[in-house]
Amino acid sequence: LTTVFDPGVLFAENIPAMNAIQRYNEKNGANLRVSMSHYSVNLVDDFAAAQAMIGNSKSEDLFSDSIKINVDGSIETGTGYLKQPYMEGSTQQDKGTGTTIFPIDEFKALVDKSYAAGINMHFHVCGDAGVALVLDTMEEAIARHGPDQARANLTHVMMTDPADMPRFNPAQSGVSYSALWIMPGDSMNDSTKVLGKERTDAYYPAGRTAAAGTRVGIGSDYPVATTFPSYAPLDSIEMFVRRARAGDPDAPVQGYEEDKLSLQEAIKAATINNAWLMNKENEFGSIAQGKSADFVILDENLFDVEEHEISQVEVLATYYRGRQTYGE
Repeated sequence: LTTVFDPGVLFAENIPAMNAIQRYNEKNGANLRVSMSHYSVNLVDDFAAAQAMIGNSKSEDLFSDSIKINVDGSIETGTGYLKQPYMEGSTQQDKGTGTTIFPIDEFKALVDKSYAAGINMHFHVCGDAGVALVLDTMEEAIARHGPDQARANLTHVMMTDPADMPRFNPAQSGVSYSALWIMPGDSMNDSTKVLGKERTDAYYPAGRTAAAGTRVGIGSDYPVATTFPSYAPLDSIEMFVRRARAGDPDAPVQGYEEDKLSLQEAIKAATINNAWLMNKENEFGSIAQGKSADFVILDENLFDVEEHEISQVEVLATYYRGRQTYGE
């Protein structure tokens, strides 16, 4: 790893931790960059808290320039915001289409204010109606304030209406998926019980979303995602390439074949696309003149091994800003 993005930071409670990390970096040199996002819990106060956290950024290795905004909850609990109702006869049928966590007018006001101030936004959103709401709101903010003020990173995105997939890039938005949630487990099983298999087979449509021109990133959802006991980036890359459990050549494909990523797409998702989602693609995320020299050395070429062996490739060394931080 060379970069960590933590979207769950409450500014006032985490000042001591930020100061401790900065003291370590000053004494020993940073081993990776840490980007933090203020976690919104009260829309009235969150904008000011995000600004304060950004103002408390310590260095290029420890900084904040974003706010996390929860759009909806989770689909298996009936709190995801959907375009079509929860399945009749399910435990969540009384939830209808679900709803947003905050009133929509307050949500739109925070997004507009954040965009105008150049604060990047990280959205927790699961349902397809929630995704459409974010895209609508971003389009409105861009129309009001002009382009390129801030970026939107939609994470989880369990469901996306195919009609909305081409709308991300014009809305200066991309998607961050976690491969671990795609695998069989309680979350997927519980979702199937309230939506039906047809809709959950279309979960996490990475391949179709990428084919529509949207930038797709790969995240871990650490420490929440527990479906597969590994947060290693190579495991995630393999699982997005195969839509199957890493390291198991006989594991069944989860969902649609067309939602697989090519190996090249998956590598980009774990590197330059993640940098784009952070609005930092001009600083890191690829090897290019003028960018931070962040890279890993592997013992094999990923394009030369079988897909189910990607997760077994060994990381020999990691370099951050041109300095070796891992390996012999």
